[in-house]
Amino acid sequence: MKRLSIVLMAVAMMAVAMMAAMPANAKVTKEYQRPSLHMVLLNTDEPTSEAVADLLPVVNDSWTDYEFPHLYNQFTIPTAVVDGGKPKGNMVELITRYGDAEKLKTMTMEEITELQSLMAGKQYNADLQARCDSMANEVAHQLIARWFNITPDGKYDCDTIFYYACYSAQQVAAADAAANTEMGAQLTLFNELMEPTIANTYVSFSKLAYYDNEPIAAFVRDLAIAAGFIADQAGAGGYASLAATAAAKIAYEATKNGYSAYTTTLLYRLAWNDSIYNEFSKVLKPTDESNPWTGTVDMAAFNAMNFNLELMGIDRCNTVTFPKKDQDDVQLTRRAVHANINKQLVRLQNKYEEFKPMVPILDKQAKFLIADMGTKESVKEGETFNVIQGKTNANGVTKYSVIGQVKVQKKGVWDNEVNMAEQADNAAFEGGAMEIQGTKLAGPGLKMAEVGMFVKRARAKKQ
Repeated sequence: MKRLSIVLMAVAMMAVAMMAAMPANAKVTKEYQRPSLHMVLLNTDEPTSEAVADLLPVVNDSWTDYEFPHLYNQFTIPTAVVDGGKPKGNMVELITRYGDAEKLKTMTMEEITELQSLMAGKQYNADLQARCDSMANEVAHQLIARWFNITPDGKYDCDTIFYYACYSAQQVAAADAAANTEMGAQLTLFNELMEPTIANTYVSFSKLAYYDNEPIAAFVRDLAIAAGFIADQAGAGGYASLAATAAAKIAYEATKNGYSAYTTTLLYRLAWNDSIYNEFSKVLKPTDESNPWTGTVDMAAFNAMNFNLELMGIDRCNTVTFPKKDQDDVQLTRRAVHANINKQLVRLQNKYEEFKPMVPILDKQAKFLIADMGTKESVKEGETFNVIQGKTNANGVTKYSVIGQVKVQKKGVWDNEVNMAEQADNAAFEGGAMEIQGTKLAGPGLKMAEVGMFVKRARAKKQ
């Protein structure tokens, strides 16, 4: 079955299951809110190697046609592609500066250690962060304007906040239920959910790079050999140099071929809490004092306010790709860049629990359940997920708890990195039996799992 069919059926199943479980006065929990994400591309003028110079336009084009991760609310603001400044310490620059193998041997161990730190992105990341920090107030303003639907002529409404607050974990069912309640109930829901919904807004600033592997592999080899040589000079007796040389040559042979897509991502969270809202609300002038949904904004006061983004962390990862007979370099480059962006998001999810989305269970069979995720979400065989159940108490508040664990089955990972638009276009709705696509998971949590529940990656063990 094609992607559009999956989505429609998943929404329908969740809506039926959740509507049946919710009392008339149901509320959406404050405990969990579906994350909202805006992704920004950082463009920089950096040196590159001749071997991949012709492919760099493909790298940036790959960002343009990257399919946004559907497990997040897509938040679009004007700041989308920006100048990332002139960060120091990219790989080609470091190789150019320190690439002479004999000169490396004249460095001190302290200098070698500092060079290794630079290779890990010490200066590069700091320069990118300085550039992103300089945009924080502007981007935060845009996010808040987006949440409150603030228009240039000074009007606002809260429709976006209310929709996404209700959409969260309970999805369409909660939004439909809330829409059918009276204004008093809607205001209560709005007041309870506004702060956690807006506070769960993230911005990623990503710098893409593409390298041929051989120069980097050679530089890493020479650096390791130099470190062993310097250790011998300090009294290691010749053994450090021999061991380092042998290991470095083996590593070089294993890593010299192909190309690598690199993504450096800075993840920020919108700074938002009750006190910030109380200050912000002073510029809002509701049309009706008893109804906060619509009104006007004192734009001069709003533009003069200071808002901020809080840095959660910086991460860099790479994906290696090799030439193939049935794919040209453009195809390989685009696929590598897309795969690496997906990989980067998963790494950030594992680092920051609140950034990790819950995934709906689409179907349950006797021996496995099916969840709406796959290769695009970097799902791996044997990976562990928690089964999440939501229960609504007598007061209508939904609490989420882990009721079991399941693991991704062998050969059970869904390949969802194909063109979803083509899948949707080709979807058939003749009413016949539909095949549900997704990743298959099984384990002790399968017995408790039901359609309408969720799975979420188990907390990653510290490396």
